[in-house]
Order: sequence, then structure tokens, then C-alpha cells
Amino acid sequence: MSRLFVCYFTAICFLAYFGVSAVLTLMWPYNQLAARSALPEVFAMRGAEWAKYIIAVGALCGLSASLIGALFPLPRMLYAMASDGLIFK
Repeated sequence: MSRLFVCYFTAICFLAYFGVSAVLTLMWPYNQLAARSALPEVFAMRGAEWAKYIIAVGALCGLSASLIGALFPLPRMLYAMASDGLIFK
């Protein structure tokens, strides 16, 4: 059952990534895209300045959430490593 969920979520992530890539490429030629911030800049080039800021804020929220999610188990891992003698006590 859990393998089925992994397959579903992998397919959903693939479709989301593929969809954004396809839309981005269809909105503006790929050889004219900026390397640093392609998605917000394409919306600005197409005349939707407001979407540029919404996408940038969404990207910052996503990066912050993933950082917090990665740091949440850190004390437990450090405690386990210290009790095993892998790092200082």
C-alpha cells in the first residue's frame, strides 16, 4: 500500500514539474529565459508584474518550510550521535 502512495506522489510531482516547465517554455522561448529567476521574469515579460511578486513570495515560503522541516529533527539526531560516541558529549 505504501508503494502505491509513493508511486502516486512521484507521478504528481512529475506532472507538476513537467507542467510548469511546459508552460514556462510555451510562454517565452527557452533560449531567452533568465538563468537566475526564469519563472517570475517570464510573467513580468508577459505583462503580469503582480504575478512576479506572488511567485517570489511563494518560493521564499517553500524554501523556508523545507528548511524548518530539515532542522526540526536535528536535535534528536545530534543527541543520538552523541550518545553513540560519534560526536562530542
